Amino acid sequence: MRRKTFWRPEGGIDREMELKKTEELCRLAFAGQFGLERETLRVDSDGYLSQTPHPFPGNPHIDRDFCESQIEIISPVCRSISELYRAVEDIDRETKAGLNALNPPEMVWPFSNPPYVVSEEQIPVAKYEGELHHKEVYRNYLAEKYGKRKMLFCGIHFNYSYSDAFIAGQMAACGVSDEKLFKNFLYLSLSEKIELYSWLPVFLTSASPVYDESFVPGGTCGEDGFCGEASMRNGDNGYWNSFVPIIDYSDMEHYTDSIQRYVDSGQLYSASEWYTPVRIKPRGENSLSSLRERGANHIELRMMDINPLSHVGVLKDDLYFLHLFLVYLTFCKKEPFGEREQIDAVESHKQSALYDASQAQVTLHGKKQPLDQAALAFLEEMEAFFLEIGRQDVLPVLKIMKNRCTTPSLRHSHRVYDRFHKHFVTEGMKLAKDYMAPDAQDLIDKL
Repeated sequence: MRRKTFWRPEGGIDREMELKKTEELCRLAFAGQFGLERETLRVDSDGYLSQTPHPFPGNPHIDRDFCESQIEIISPVCRSISELYRAVEDIDRETKAGLNALNPPEMVWPFSNPPYVVSEEQIPVAKYEGELHHKEVYRNYLAEKYGKRKMLFCGIHFNYSYSDAFIAGQMAACGVSDEKLFKNFLYLSLSEKIELYSWLPVFLTSASPVYDESFVPGGTCGEDGFCGEASMRNGDNGYWNSFVPIIDYSDMEHYTDSIQRYVDSGQLYSASEWYTPVRIKPRGENSLSSLRERGANHIELRMMDINPLSHVGVLKDDLYFLHLFLVYLTFCKKEPFGEREQIDAVESHKQSALYDASQAQVTLHGKKQPLDQAALAFLEEMEAFFLEIGRQDVLPVLKIMKNRCTTPSLRHSHRVYDRFHKHFVTEGMKLAKDYMAPDAQDLIDKL
């Protein structure tokens, strides 16, 4: 039987093609471009959501998300994780200085889960006018469908693109001449693998196990809540679609068409309502038509919590690990990712958000495995790969992650629970105040 080709034009490349692993191409795989978006909530001195308009109009690096009080910092494109982290620190410092200068001053809430939520009327949907009014319309749709409370979850979005040199080197080694189609192949393949293994970064970076009961309709302000999840936004209580959209990854046309079908049927308002842990994005306008016409430009990981152990909401080691995770997946063999695998991947993702990892299971190759054991085995495979290509320098980061698998007390969620499961908001506000200082230090260094 003739094998199905990845690209329709004659001379296209088999979709099962494996990338080359020469010494030079492995070196080039570590280069790339990085970006980060961090959502947080503005709060007053008593731990309530700010009711004031967005205080940074026109700032390209400090924007809003769902509501006026949900502030989003947006990094520039950076060439390394270290450069990215410095950029995030700079924008975080600018944000906090601006909030400090308000009358009365406001603070950045340092958790994914919100503080006191008096009522949905106290959650002001972000306002947009003119050509951007459609953004406000979409936010009101989300508020009606999912409820405003759920839309207050905050997180980290990590953006990554391969370097031009890596793409050119792989094209030459694989005998490919069409750059757009090859980039589509790269990012579609990477997206499938991230979806399949998204449970791993969730397990290793979850940091939001506690919440205030006012987050639940009818709950009381000041009562601490815990639902057995290390990350509420990644677990059953997060914002998921009411069904699992099944996506066709065979090529960019099928990929965009399969998403568009859910929009056309009314099951999704737009592609943005597909709540997936990873998105493929084009250069410029982010739309399905742009993705189809221009092709893939970068990929966005959406599963990281705001980490209160860091003064900027994310630890540098976790960003380094995400990069290693993507490099490793790039060279992994393609695995089946049809309807059954996609449904299992969503369930595995939710399982990985459980607080007690010993009770969680992930499904791989149709078989259930204990979460902590599957995570450790995956990290050991990563370790073997990086040793094979001569990158012993990355082993310390992998050791940190392996220790989180074997020692639950080293996981972010356990540290956060131990520190904040009593008096979540009042203790959280003390941390928020500490983090407003220009020379703030990470809480993890004090534990």
